[in-house]
Amino acid sequence: MLLYPEDFRAVSDALDAAVGNGISVARADEALARYERAALEWAVRGPESIWPPPFDPKGFADGLADRAVH
Repeated sequence: MLLYPEDFRAVSDALDAAVGNGISVARADEALARYERAALEWAVRGPESIWPPPFDPKGFADGLADRAVH
């Protein structure tokens, strides 16, 4: 749902409401830092730095979703 939202505002509002209630601020900060590190590595070294070749966008999205759930 977070990877392909139809209503970005609703997702943003739900995440804002969850932080401090269902999700601790420390946990949200930790997740954001991990996201920023992955985005930087992707920008510098390409998608293969996160998902080994051959790069499969659907496989990457599935793996990302699996890691987010677990």
